[in-house]
Amino acid sequence: MYVNREILLVDDEPAVLNALKRELRPYFPHLYTATCGQEALEVLQQHPVQMVISDYRMPGMNGADLVIEINRRYPQIMSLILSGQADFDGLSRALNEGELYKFLLKPWDRTYLLHTILQCFSELDRQQEFNAVSGLKTVQALNKQISLLQSLADLPYLVLIMEWPSPLDEQQLHDIAERFTQELPDTDNLYQDGTRWFWVVHRFTSWYQTLFKLFARLPTSPGVDSVGVPRWWIADIESWSDAFQKLNHQPQELIPLLDNFPLYWLGQSAETQEIKQLLSIYHDLQLGRFCAFYQPQKNILSGEVVAFEALARRIIGKGLYEMPDRFFPILEKYHLIPELTEVMVRDILMFLTAEEATLQSMTIGVNIPGAMLTDGSFHRMLLRVAQEHKAEHALHRLSVEITEHDLIADFDAAKHEIYKLKSLGMRCALDDFGTGYAGYEYLCEIPFDVVKIDGRFIQSLGKSDSSTVILNSMISSIKSLSMQVIAEWVDSDLQYQSLKEMGCDMVQGYLVSPAITSEQVLKYLNKQRGGRYANG
Repeated sequence: MYVNREILLVDDEPAVLNALKRELRPYFPHLYTATCGQEALEVLQQHPVQMVISDYRMPGMNGADLVIEINRRYPQIMSLILSGQADFDGLSRALNEGELYKFLLKPWDRTYLLHTILQCFSELDRQQEFNAVSGLKTVQALNKQISLLQSLADLPYLVLIMEWPSPLDEQQLHDIAERFTQELPDTDNLYQDGTRWFWVVHRFTSWYQTLFKLFARLPTSPGVDSVGVPRWWIADIESWSDAFQKLNHQPQELIPLLDNFPLYWLGQSAETQEIKQLLSIYHDLQLGRFCAFYQPQKNILSGEVVAFEALARRIIGKGLYEMPDRFFPILEKYHLIPELTEVMVRDILMFLTAEEATLQSMTIGVNIPGAMLTDGSFHRMLLRVAQEHKAEHALHRLSVEITEHDLIADFDAAKHEIYKLKSLGMRCALDDFGTGYAGYEYLCEIPFDVVKIDGRFIQSLGKSDSSTVILNSMISSIKSLSMQVIAEWVDSDLQYQSLKEMGCDMVQGYLVSPAITSEQVLKYLNKQRGGRYANG
């Protein structure tokens, strides 16, 4: 039922008015009647009518004259003429001067009449800035907004489109609008046109997170499940005109963006792969298809593995994993590193608690973004995840690594957060030392326990005297600050022996072991200990 739609019926025959009311009352509760043009104009003065359905041949003022007068006084009102007869000149005037929407013949077909009325209201919504039912902006406002955005030099904007397969009544439209309002950060960029909803987003915001929430929750809105599952489209605003044409013609060659989801791409083909990759990676993050591998770190004096670094892998099949260079650029570009960091922390803490007997006092390091450290979000997330898994007692066996190239602007905030982590018994490491310009400043300003020298310096060992001198100087400087040194990318005995002579504390690389699964870690440690924990 369309409770926010108000219609005026005009006919000089009461029987016709009664018949029309019987036909339309189940759908439109707000119906008004008039038996002549003058009476119709009086009704319009008293009620917020949106549509007039008028007979043509009436005494005094015919339907064409009435439509023209209505358009002069109330240009926002839509008009239909429903008549068994009319003259060509009169209809031409109604069309040209009165902006008549459509002429329908009597006797009318009930289904066609209702369909025409709904089409007329859709056209009315398109002409207005706001939809009368949902309260959202219309497609006309959308096109204005897109034209404005297209005038900008940079165009990192997308349009997300949701389309329902069947017509929606007013209650369903209201329910969907309410659900959108609940899920979206704001509705300033939300538009509606009939069964289509448009959402304009900046591509580097978290729109994909909201999209998956809407996937899950919109079809379960009260009263909406009866009209099927909506289809979703994504387009870039640069090619909006072409995309809108494709949307209207429903092309056969649909470009799916995600397996098992009715989600398709309407934009430029060059952008398809990146959007597909983003949605696939985010979906896998939500489904737990990322996990930690562990690369052993060996004490260079004892020859024993004493710690591990956790490295992210994406699960792409049974026993099949994707390396970080395939997914990390997308995670960085779309600001998803915090989500991956939480997955890694969760995986590590569950491993530490489940295999405490075998892992004993070993620590596991995890890389964290500098921004998560300084704004305190890592500490909050860490405590929450530890509490969820009852792993507070294992926090002292977790260490954090911050890369040198991850610039830290606020040293005071960084120190404050590191001391909070140290109070939990955790150690903090500076990773990839030597790759940027701020390495020694970090050593002076931030209380690290460990420094990991970038593997490129290790790989250059033995290739020139200068590389050996530089590496030796690095290790001496770090040791003088009472920090431990870990060398990465150690692949040969020559590198191992040289680092041992320089005073390096631990090594990590293929000479020791590649990154391995948690199950392989247990076997590795059992073998190192001579099978002492073979049943652990």
